[in-house]
Amino acid sequence: MQAQKTAPPDKQLKDKFLIQCTVVPFGSTMEDVTSNLFTKENGRYIKENKLRVVLVSPPHSPVSLPIIGAMKQEPAYETAILRDQLSAGVEDLPPSNHVVKDAEDLNSKLNELELKLSEMGSNLNETEKTITKLREERITAIQERDALQKELALMRRKRNVKVQVGFPFLFVCFIALVSMILGYMLGA
Repeated sequence: MQAQKTAPPDKQLKDKFLIQCTVVPFGSTMEDVTSNLFTKENGRYIKENKLRVVLVSPPHSPVSLPIIGAMKQEPAYETAILRDQLSAGVEDLPPSNHVVKDAEDLNSKLNELELKLSEMGSNLNETEKTITKLREERITAIQERDALQKELALMRRKRNVKVQVGFPFLFVCFIALVSMILGYMLGA
């Protein structure tokens, strides 16, 4: 906004402030907060409030003089004139006790959110510890599985080695042939 040189004579402005709030990831820094966080296209929940600007000149308000740098007292506005100037915008303003109640409600909601945030932070720490423990257990289980697979492969190789029981068939045939030839030679 640009500062105004003089206040409008009717003290009516069309200026508004848009206040937006949303949930940011845990551990976010100020550098992480960008305008992209406040776009509704991402499916984010964004709470918005518009505050209308109202100009009020209290009686006996000091106005600075830029040339001499001293403070000068403005003459007090007549109460009736001030009331007339403000009456147009007062109907739109919430009652002051309502504003105080809204501020108290906001403070209580802020305290509730801070408690929930601290609970979520502690839950997040516990979850991170659990995840780390599970990762370590997974690595251990993978190492044990690999060792068992190697041992199983070694046992299969040992089992596949053929152990011969008795004499080979060719050896038996050779001995039978030699015996017949020997028997024929001795018996003849």
